[in-house]
Amino acid sequence: MSLTGRPGYGRLTGRPDADELDPGRHDSHRLDRSRFTPDQIDTDQRTTTMLLMHEALARDRMRDRQAEALASRRARQIVAARRWQRRAERAAARARMADSAIR
Repeated sequence: MSLTGRPGYGRLTGRPDADELDPGRHDSHRLDRSRFTPDQIDTDQRTTTMLLMHEALARDRMRDRQAEALASRRARQIVAARRWQRRAERAAARARMADSAIR
């Protein structure tokens, strides 16, 4: 029995660990595919394939959206730069007019 507790579980138990009851329990973490019919295995593979296809589609869409966001951001920056340039030109023209009015 394990009275020392297991790391990460945070408490002591007076019950035997599952490893002590069945030592061969953790030999393989994979499913024993011999218990399944070929149709079930094929379904599992198709499910995995569909999952991977959906993940790839989601990544492609995210990449497209990021590219659109970058293009939109650049366009906004160009528009803002042009706006500030026009504003500066108008301010310079007003300054020239004020300077000529003083002389």
